[in-house]
Amino acid sequence: MEQYVSVDYYDEFQTPLISDEGGRVSVFIIFLVPFIITAISVTYVRGLNYVVVGLGVICSIAYLVASIRGTFVLPKEVMFFLALVVWSCFGIFVAKAPSLHYQGLFTFFQFLVMITIIAHYSNNVKMIRILLFSVVIGAAIVGTECVITGEYQRAEYGPDIERARAMAMNANVFAIMLVYTAMILFYFLDTWKSWIMKAAAIGMILFLSLFVIASGSRVGFVSFVLLLPTWFFISYRKEILKRPGAFILTLAVVIIVSGFLFSRVAGTRMQRRMVEMSEARETGGGGGSIQARTLMIKEAFAIITSHPLLGVGLNHFRFYSSTGMYSHNNYTEVFCNIGIPGGIFYYSVLIVLWLRLRWLSKLSLEDKVRKFVNMAKTFVIIQLVSDMAHVSHSIKFSWIVAAILIGFSYQLEQKIKGRMLTGYHESADEYQLQPECY
Repeated sequence: MEQYVSVDYYDEFQTPLISDEGGRVSVFIIFLVPFIITAISVTYVRGLNYVVVGLGVICSIAYLVASIRGTFVLPKEVMFFLALVVWSCFGIFVAKAPSLHYQGLFTFFQFLVMITIIAHYSNNVKMIRILLFSVVIGAAIVGTECVITGEYQRAEYGPDIERARAMAMNANVFAIMLVYTAMILFYFLDTWKSWIMKAAAIGMILFLSLFVIASGSRVGFVSFVLLLPTWFFISYRKEILKRPGAFILTLAVVIIVSGFLFSRVAGTRMQRRMVEMSEARETGGGGGSIQARTLMIKEAFAIITSHPLLGVGLNHFRFYSSTGMYSHNNYTEVFCNIGIPGGIFYYSVLIVLWLRLRWLSKLSLEDKVRKFVNMAKTFVIIQLVSDMAHVSHSIKFSWIVAAILIGFSYQLEQKIKGRMLTGYHESADEYQLQPECY
């Protein structure tokens, strides 16, 4: 006799709730939504960044008060991040500029609190859709400001062809923000039933691609181009293999979208930078930025070899590099700054998330949940790839998205395993677990 386990878990989490249809929405949303929107949009704006800090403090106090009557949700990822913070404390013994190290340590501590709170309340489909939409709103504010100030127009058509940075204050950060926003829109595109909403999502994704090009960020552009086939492969690989026609259609869509992107690159700063990267790959030459990045990678290996345990201190790579800059590579930046153990703690967060997502993807889940898992797997892949060409460990946007994915996937896993252990079973109309998962 086959056994079934329901994953229709929406109404069973012990949090303050205000509605009960298709998953309950916590009252804590009134704190989280403003925090997420402002953390994404005005974090780097002088003066307005205090708004983010204030909202963060309010969220932390409200979370502590709410948790007195409940329980803390502590995924393994949070525990690894806690280990990362503790290990980073020892870096003060090797830091040349203690104030810079303390600044990085405080940022890590803020992220730890932020991830813990967001992960706790990312406990059902309604909650994560509200939180993800808040992320989109925050990114939309950044993009709107880029247009209003004329920065986008100057980046596209100006005689000097500058790079769009918007309120992110950094072209690479701005571009990666747009890539993850597009990823979230792909999720909504896949789950919205209205064709009007689907068309709106497609239009927004195309607009995002134009902003990525205006940023002149190579890592952003490559990540954006990689996003579409990665999402298609993870979401529809089984259907594509079963139906050759679907594969041909998918390939045509990828080619058309990629052709649109490359056609928009002509005559932009992005084109210059991509040509520079191509020349570096083919001849070993290229512009100054490529040569500097190559040099920094070589220097990073020397730093890791000479400081393998504690590293050189947070935000300290620049003191040991002849370029005087941060490494433009998250792997080298992390392992150089906090040592090999710290680097392991850091990337264990993504590894644990990936392993959980793989386990969940083997189950027969409700459609919106399955598509969430697909989006989360896409995030991990894009994050690991983009980390090769930019420093992400101090970017709030990436950790906000990661916290939502961590919280929902962890609480889903715990609910399924709990029902498996108690032998809970229902009718065949519920969502069946595959036999190999027992």
